[in-house]
Amino acid sequence: MNMNKLTDALDRGSAWYSKNRHHVLGSLDAKMGYGAFGITFVAGSVSENLRSTAVDLFLPVAGLGMAVLGVALTAVALLLGLLGVEYLRVLHDEQGSLHEAFQPFTVTATVGGSTALFSIASFVLWNVPSPLSAVDWAARAFALAVTAGLLTWGVVGTIQIVHDAVWHGEQRNKLLDTIQEARKLANMKKRERPGA
Repeated sequence: MNMNKLTDALDRGSAWYSKNRHHVLGSLDAKMGYGAFGITFVAGSVSENLRSTAVDLFLPVAGLGMAVLGVALTAVALLLGLLGVEYLRVLHDEQGSLHEAFQPFTVTATVGGSTALFSIASFVLWNVPSPLSAVDWAARAFALAVTAGLLTWGVVGTIQIVHDAVWHGEQRNKLLDTIQEARKLANMKKRERPGA
């Protein structure tokens, strides 16, 4: 990918985020993530035991983040492969772009990947002492809270995209029924024409 294509892709992504951030950051899965962040930060702030054992959670959470990413990517691949050209055209026309239509999948994949990256970074940096030892507990509580918040956001988002995938399948089926009915009607009209 040359630099112009990369710059264009980043510009499109930035414009999309500016337009849709209220939907992304105000969604149910994001709100659940905020709640998990708050609860975990408080728990991590008051419990030395939680902070001392949290390092053991980061690598499994990184694996779960990769699983969330994998589910989102698989869902998109299956949908794009199985929905058919007709349905993808309707989605494009209705939403303005396929990117808009598949926003929940993109966001969930991004959150899953971010969960994995943040968890791995937290694991690596866990035992690096802070220059201000008084804030070590806060940094650790924060790392644990961000990890819990991202994981919750990703897991709830995964549940939502499963429901979205089923919905898209149902909508495609309705579209195929409509196409079949239109063909039947066209064939009936063709037979009714004189000289046909």
